[in-house]
Amino acid sequence: MSSTKAIFQEGSKDPYGRLLQQLVGDAGPKPVKSTAINLWCKYKEDSEYINRLTRERMSSENLPKKFRAATRSKIVHEIFDQNCERDATFRDYWEKMAMDDWDARTAAWNAKTSEEALSTPESYQRYVCSFCLLLDRLLTVAIRCIDSLESFFQPILDGVCALTGGTLTVLWGGPEPKDQGHLNIVQ
Repeated sequence: MSSTKAIFQEGSKDPYGRLLQQLVGDAGPKPVKSTAINLWCKYKEDSEYINRLTRERMSSENLPKKFRAATRSKIVHEIFDQNCERDATFRDYWEKMAMDDWDARTAAWNAKTSEEALSTPESYQRYVCSFCLLLDRLLTVAIRCIDSLESFFQPILDGVCALTGGTLTVLWGGPEPKDQGHLNIVQ
């Protein structure tokens, strides 16, 4: 499974891989712009201070635990508004930061979803080479599995035959990679 990710990896130029990314939603949802207060709250260094104020208010107003998020949100808004009153540029700064953050995330999302697929012979060649490497690895695994069928089944067959007194036969048939895909039967 991890081998196929090499072909359909993020940023792949393979047209089917790009379609698969879009269908599966690998690019993720389109980014949503954060508000200035939400972004400020993420970068706030004294979140422990906010948590302490939340605990104090919860206990002083005797609020149940289910109101913790709402209480914390009120406190965050109060502190943000106080900072805005003290410094006229505070809100503008964080609104600009929120816009810049959103622009950066949107640009990254757009790059993931609108990147051109394979278009030149060289890019196709690179894709085909990576596919051939993957195919070679898969064939190597298949050959190893076919070669080890006897050593895997023989102890099981011997044990069943010894317990039952009967005879058992296991047949495997199919295209054998070692023989250029010609049909073969292994007993």
